[in-house]
Amino acid sequence: MDKVRLLFANPGQDMAREIRLCWHSDVEQCLLQVSGMPSICVYGKLTYGDYLDYGPYYKFEHAVTGLTPDSEYTYTVTAEDFTTEERRFRTGREDLSPGVIGIFSDVHMMPEEKSKVGICDDLLDKLHKLVGEPDFTIFCGDVVQRGAYYQQWELFGHPQFVRRYTMAPVAGNHDYYLTDKVRRENSRFVAICNTPDNGAPEVATSYYFITNRVLFAILDPIVEECVSATVTQRDLANQEKWLRGVFETNAGKYDYIVVLQHYPHFVADGGGSVGWGGYHRWRELFDEFGVDMAISGDYHCYVCSKPLYGDTPVEPGRGTVYVTVPMIATSYYESAFRGDDKVEWLDVLDGNMATTGACYLKVNDRGLEFATFDGEGKVRHNVIVPVRNRNKSVDAT
Repeated sequence: MDKVRLLFANPGQDMAREIRLCWHSDVEQCLLQVSGMPSICVYGKLTYGDYLDYGPYYKFEHAVTGLTPDSEYTYTVTAEDFTTEERRFRTGREDLSPGVIGIFSDVHMMPEEKSKVGICDDLLDKLHKLVGEPDFTIFCGDVVQRGAYYQQWELFGHPQFVRRYTMAPVAGNHDYYLTDKVRRENSRFVAICNTPDNGAPEVATSYYFITNRVLFAILDPIVEECVSATVTQRDLANQEKWLRGVFETNAGKYDYIVVLQHYPHFVADGGGSVGWGGYHRWRELFDEFGVDMAISGDYHCYVCSKPLYGDTPVEPGRGTVYVTVPMIATSYYESAFRGDDKVEWLDVLDGNMATTGACYLKVNDRGLEFATFDGEGKVRHNVIVPVRNRNKSVDAT
């Protein structure tokens, strides 16, 4: 086992000037070298992660600040006689310069299916061919099959989309699991992250960051399954109040809003919204502040709504587009996208229960382009969300 493990770069609140690094080691101190900066000694915190297959370790966190926007940096970490291979991250932009974000979900990494590492890398290669080098990646949850197993997290540390790029992580229900499907707690997911400490009170898996004048807000609806009803309502209410504050406090700093979570707002089964994603909980707040896209995973099918405002389809740029992204599976299932005039909210869906695929988001000063592509590298669907005038109140009439 390497002396430096699970080395990830996460976005800072202002991604143009801050990137946050996180890693594990069995030694108490490591040497961090970031290109163009003096090397520094970083001390880890002894952590008991309650893994079933691994004992205590040192967790290291370091925020790299004062960075130059739209720039690439390399970095290595040394623990005693072991030095990692050179890795890299790219800082964000402060304006609406064109950018590309790769979006992946539901890999369910486990030793029995190590081939998923290669599938992840293959999807990244397909992304390169379609739209070029991504600025960073987003992972919409279910990193592992069972969160209690350290070996599964280690496997997730190998795909290129987490080793070569800054990654914005979203907590999934499998990341909470012990040995069964009971949601336990989020400590093992939090252990691999160094996300901005700007989330909702008592909800360590929530946070936000801004890049390319896009405000990305990460929610965690899974908390409601892990605790008592009283605490559940408190944690969800905390996230609602927090999200409103994020929108208000950062007004003028963003042109687009993208909200991310693992549980879906809409699914293919039955053609309707689902309670566990909280569509009816969030839609009024999303309407009020003009959320452009609400992106989720979990259901393993690609589902894309029409722009919705007031629970009704509206013109592009006047409502929220709700998307459920496909999964990273071990086999490819033929996609069968179809329109369905009988379902008012639906733009398109893939009715299969598993689809090997991923998504990307392109940003520019005219709009957001969101697209999904399959394991063969073919774009199966895309949607354009025009930039809106945020100086005016939302009016869908």
